Amino acid sequence: MGHRLPIARLLYKLLKCNIFLLSYRGYGFSEGEPNEVGLKIDAQTALDYIKNHEILKNTKLIAYGQSIGGAVAIDIVSKNENLFEALIIENTFLSIPKLIPTVMPVIAPVKFLCHQKWNNEESIKNLKKIPILLLSGSKDELVPPSHMLELFKILKEVRRCNIKKKDNLLMEDEDLKLVWKEFANGTHNDTCMQDNYFKFIFEFLHNLGIV
Repeated sequence: MGHRLPIARLLYKLLKCNIFLLSYRGYGFSEGEPNEVGLKIDAQTALDYIKNHEILKNTKLIAYGQSIGGAVAIDIVSKNENLFEALIIENTFLSIPKLIPTVMPVIAPVKFLCHQKWNNEESIKNLKKIPILLLSGSKDELVPPSHMLELFKILKEVRRCNIKKKDNLLMEDEDLKLVWKEFANGTHNDTCMQDNYFKFIFEFLHNLGIV
């Protein structure tokens, strides 16, 4: 969590909002072993804590996640969409099995044995209405940028199918409550350091009337 604190600090100063950071099991000083089921439980527990807290329960919530944090954010929002105002994901993958050929090509032939799925390309289909900002680094060396682009395409297709308009295929991304931002020099870990990164986040939330 430590290396995310500068990001939290910038978001706090820019957006004038409180930041809730979650250290998953097995991360940092948290006990236990990290796994898909456990991380999903941790996220839901954090959300339950906020919604049951006397001071925090009525606050507006925005889920923000990078890489696997984006997967956690997609999952928690897909199960509690009505509790969130917006979702922001950065350099997130379609699924672990589809990521394996890139990060561990030697075991690609047996990727079907992987029990950690994080099937974001399916979970994201449940996000029918919530505004979403997708931030993608074009030089991501870990998660191919094509994964983020495909998630964006899936969202557009799902939302167009849900809108009962004859001309829905001509609808703009903003009508679908989707915003795509690409950073030409962004790698997996430094996309957040690229020019206009935080400006885009502010504009996204400002246009929604959240900040």
